[in-house]
Amino acid sequence: MTTCVFADPEELVVLNPSVKWSGLGDVLTGVAPSDPGHMRSRGDTITFRTGGARTWSQPHLTAHRLYQTVFMVLRGEATIEIAPRRDLRVVRRYCDLDDCEHLEGVGRPIRLGAARVVCVGLDDAWRVRDGDAVLCQARITIEGAPLVPPAQRGARGEPAAMEGRA
Repeated sequence: MTTCVFADPEELVVLNPSVKWSGLGDVLTGVAPSDPGHMRSRGDTITFRTGGARTWSQPHLTAHRLYQTVFMVLRGEATIEIAPRRDLRVVRRYCDLDDCEHLEGVGRPIRLGAARVVCVGLDDAWRVRDGDAVLCQARITIEGAPLVPPAQRGARGEPAAMEGRA
């Protein structure tokens, strides 16, 4: 699964119309930037919290296996660094208690403005580098309805594997 950037939560949902991704779209459009730090959940598939970019600023990159990480900029701008896990050195091995693996290395920066959404691929690691932004970080289970990137969509917006089916 590749890391994808969307213009806003609406684009994410239009391209991925399953119940799970629609629920994430609802969370992202309804979250308030004025309530930082509190972890919330929607059912058993989505957890989310808000905070300043420094909330997630760290010296290492982080990768996950069971939950996909999604960031949306609520206010301001932020740089999120993304790197393929295979190109990084393990600093802390994967732990299934927190679904985290910490890695060292350098990735490519993605600059995000207000309402932009980045869905970090499971083969990638992330690090929030800088910015004055207020962000929402969501974690969504990968079971059932994986994110299909825009490049893998057919002409009618369906996953390419489904094109031509009646």
